[in-house]
Amino acid sequence: MLPTIGEVTTPAVRFPRLSPRTYRVVTVAALVALAVIVVTGAAVRLTGSGLGCTDWPQCEQGQFSPELDNVHGMIEFLNRLFTGVVSVAVMLAVAGSIMRVPRRRDLLWLSLGLVAGVLAQIIWGAFTVWTKLRPEMVMGHYLISAVLLANAAVLVQRAWTGGRPTAVAVRPRVLNLSRAMVALMVAVLVTGTVVTNTGPHAGDENAVRFSFDISSVARIHALTVLAMAAVAVATLYLAYKSPAGPRLRRRGALLVAAIVMQAVIGYVQYFTGVPVLLVGFHILGSILVLLAVMAVHLGMVTRPPLEQPGAPGVGGRHTPSSPDDHEATGQPNSEDRPDTSDRPDLRGHARHQRQARSGGAVSGPSSAPAEAELVTPDHDVRPDTPWVVIVWNDPINLMSYVTFVLQKLFGYARPKAEKLMMEVHNNGRAVVSSGPRERAEMDMFRLHEHGLWATMQQD
Repeated sequence: MLPTIGEVTTPAVRFPRLSPRTYRVVTVAALVALAVIVVTGAAVRLTGSGLGCTDWPQCEQGQFSPELDNVHGMIEFLNRLFTGVVSVAVMLAVAGSIMRVPRRRDLLWLSLGLVAGVLAQIIWGAFTVWTKLRPEMVMGHYLISAVLLANAAVLVQRAWTGGRPTAVAVRPRVLNLSRAMVALMVAVLVTGTVVTNTGPHAGDENAVRFSFDISSVARIHALTVLAMAAVAVATLYLAYKSPAGPRLRRRGALLVAAIVMQAVIGYVQYFTGVPVLLVGFHILGSILVLLAVMAVHLGMVTRPPLEQPGAPGVGGRHTPSSPDDHEATGQPNSEDRPDTSDRPDLRGHARHQRQARSGGAVSGPSSAPAEAELVTPDHDVRPDTPWVVIVWNDPINLMSYVTFVLQKLFGYARPKAEKLMMEVHNNGRAVVSSGPRERAEMDMFRLHEHGLWATMQQD
């Protein structure tokens, strides 16, 4: 249609679109950049270059960059320049969360948290230089980096999974142990920075140090590490017995390996006079332990798979294509999952019930969903078609516990709950609820929260 005389046409502004898979690459890049700058910041301290530039934001009064023959100044200046790379990475994370399709509020807020953290680091870094590397300022500088890394770890985990409500996949005591593990990880980082700011590597030969006895603070730090390691082992032992166990095996192995490596480096550096190279590896190890602890803790919850172009909510079907996609479903990979080939499909079961009531012929069953927790037909379905939730048999939960959960969540009388429990036990599965998709999703997540293996699909 041609515009009428006097009518002004304004072209529609269309922002670039970003797929969920592309955005998760952006978040990983931001996490890597934040980890690298911790290592480069450690290099500044360990080479005695903390005051290589004595002013901020300029290197020296009236001089933006140092002279080329000023080695310490160049090391510090290059670290400052890399802050620009980090800033770009976190701003891309924010921009990507806006351009991502579908857009998700949680990703936007987490990426904005990275921007706020980087700004805090820049301001704190300026005061650290102005105060001539006061130990409490240097300590705070590292701890802000740790908070940023934890924020980035959560962002990456959310970006690799769907955005619907979470469900706890372990028992409450396991979740509480995991929280205690995270709290002890914070204690390890705090005591570790106290040890570092008491030791010889101050970042400058004239910098002030803490006046604590190095042996005493090192022992306190070692005790917090041992406590965290013990809680981590207990957490993993109990979590492996839960429905979240299969997806936590790889994360748990990485955590144990990181803790062992960090402990070995810590003891060797202590008894060899804290050589610079080992201290650098120890700081790198602290990053790995932090990320491993966060990975295990975040694995205690179940989230739906990553949205796909054309997936439900965007318009199609999701098929897991990587181990992490399988982790996002909250179910084990094919090699970890019990054989379900002989379990009838819920649609056949529901059809059987309808036809039995109407006196019609009963059709045979079909196979159960094998990989995706949320089974969606390839064709469009009527919005009023109900969704049904099934509980599958598993080798973990006691029959009495399954009965208790069904009574608690659905208000069933004990005889009905026991009947459903026996159906799960004898037939491998049972229909426990039906209704609109939103209700079915919530029922499934609540069952996950209580440690039962549940799936949902359209009738």
